[in-house]
Amino acid sequence: MDARVLLSSLMQTRLTMVGPGKSIRAVATLMKDRDIGFLPVVEGERAIGVVFPFRAGLALSQR
Repeated sequence: MDARVLLSSLMQTRLTMVGPGKSIRAVATLMKDRDIGFLPVVEGERAIGVVFPFRAGLALSQR
């Protein structure tokens, strides 16, 4: 999985984002701290996949 992804999630009417250059570890920490079940992977204005927790860490499901 590419460690430089643009992730965003709409959560309680607030937009949570992890921008380019953030590590997957930062994404995992964000998801754990805010109890986020999944985050869409966004490229520009287009969603290209979803990151979700998996037994061994994080998984990426792409369209």
